[in-house]
Amino acid sequence: MHTPFLPREALGSLLEVLARHGYDCVGPRLCDGAIVYEPLGGVEDLPTGWRQRQAPGEYRMEQKGASASLPGQTARRYSSR
Repeated sequence: MHTPFLPREALGSLLEVLARHGYDCVGPRLCDGAIVYEPLGGVEDLPTGWRQRQAPGEYRMEQKGASASLPGQTARRYSSR
């Protein structure tokens, strides 16, 4: 079975097309030292090169250096409920 995949280079184009058709694109952004889900203006708003460090009673964002990866999914600072 073929698994659909969007190359990272195409993400910016996808966000532009969706916005042009009236869609609001929401995704992870770095804000006040935490990952929050807010509208994206473009791929440059994504927290590329950051990682989350979590431990009991601790949540911190750290720069990973030149890495182009995005942080994995975790609990958000603000609930969407």
